[in-house]
Amino acid sequence: MPIDSDIFVKGEGKRMIAVTERILPEKAIELSKYAEIIVEGKNQVDLKALLFDLKNKGINRLMVKVERP
Repeated sequence: MPIDSDIFVKGEGKRMIAVTERILPEKAIELSKYAEIIVEGKNQVDLKALLFDLKNKGINRLMVKVERP
């Protein structure tokens, strides 16, 4: 996800980004300046595990942006 994406500057609320274990460390560091990084899954984000984790954090509503390679 590009650092200049609208999701980082528009609207209010806590920002979280779900990524896989394949994220480059330098990309994770850069993104963590703007949002909480949640690592779920080896090669693709495990949505079931992600939703479970978010629910446990008290999050009941989401705005989702899907980026295709």
